[in-house]
Parts: sequence; structure tokens; C-alpha cells
Amino acid sequence: MAKIVVDFVAVTGAFITDVQRATKQFEREIKAMQDTARQVGQVVGAALATGAAAIAAITKSSIDAADHVNDLAKKIGITAESMSGLGFAASRSGSDIDALSAGLVKLAKNAADAAAGGKENAAVFASLGISLKDAQGNLKGADILFKEIADRFVAFKDGPEEAALAIKLFGKSGADLVQTLNNGSEGIDNLIGHAKDLTLPRLSVRSEPSTYTWRPFFRY
Repeated sequence: MAKIVVDFVAVTGAFITDVQRATKQFEREIKAMQDTARQVGQVVGAALATGAAAIAAITKSSIDAADHVNDLAKKIGITAESMSGLGFAASRSGSDIDALSAGLVKLAKNAADAAAGGKENAAVFASLGISLKDAQGNLKGADILFKEIADRFVAFKDGPEEAALAIKLFGKSGADLVQTLNNGSEGIDNLIGHAKDLTLPRLSVRSEPSTYTWRPFFRY
């Protein structure tokens, strides 16, 4: 009888010990799972924070770019939409919007000088058969003159004479704009049309500075 009691106590003690061990093991596993969950939460939180920061950076960059286009357009006296379109065409033709802007500023000055009686500039436009004024008698915008000049450049042969004429019309940026001009107005319009068809997030630019509307998949 004593042996049975001893065995019973021993078995019971072993059982309790095993349960205690299992309980401790279970508690350790729970703690490990909790630690893992916290780590995952930190990673997810960091990822979300990084994503939010990236979106904010992209938005700011887009607004800054739109501000830049708007500023350039005002200097030249054309619409921001026209500046943006021609800038895209230039960027796809070996140039960029800043070189284009500098060239258009020079073109506008040359056109104004020619319209005011400047013989040298008037002779350049006359040699190209380009009228400086529209049907209403207003001086044409630099963007319109740019496309008309481009139609003349299509017929020119590549060479130093073409580059020299571009520099005379557009200043130092002229050489960088030759490839864009060689597209002709039709080619330039096709490039602008391609930009309009791109279904990418972009900003619509209005006439007021720093007034923009974020439109995902916006077509302008």
C-alpha cells in the first residue's frame, strides 16, 4: 500500500512538473509571438511612414515643377499649357524646357524688335517668309512663331548654316533646339499629343501661381 502511495505521489509529481514545464514553454512561445508581432508592427509602421514620405516628396516635386513651368510661361508671355507641351517636345528631341524657355525669350525679343522696325531681325523673319502679326494685327506669341519656324527648318539640310540661323533666332539655346525644330509643327504637335495621352498622375496648371489640383490619371 505504501508503495502504491509513493508511486502515485511520484507520478503525480512528475505530471505536475511536466505541466509546469509545458506551461512555461507555452508562455515563452506566447511571448515570442508577441515580440514578433511588435517587430512586424514596427516594420509595417516604418513602411507606411516611408510610403507617406515618398508620396509627400513626389507631390512637392510635382508642385515645384508646375510652379517652374508657370514661371517660365509668364516670362515668355504664353500659357503654361503651351509651355509644358513644347517643353515635353523639346525633352524628347535632345533638349529641355529650360533651353527652350531661354530660346523663346530671345525669339520674343527678336520678334518685337522686328515688328518695331528693327531691320536686321525683320530681314531674318522675312527670309523665312514668316509674318510677325496675326489676322487681327497682334504680334504672334513665341509659341506660335516657334512652330512656324519649325516648318521652315524641316526643309533645311543639317549643317552649320542651320545652326547659325537657329542661334540668330533663339540666341545661345538655338543650337540645342535644332533637333526639336527639325520635327516641324506636325511632329511637335504629335509629341505634345503623346504627352496628353499619357495616363500618369500629373498636376493641372492654372493661371494663378501655386494653385493646382492633383488629379490621378488626369488628361490635359
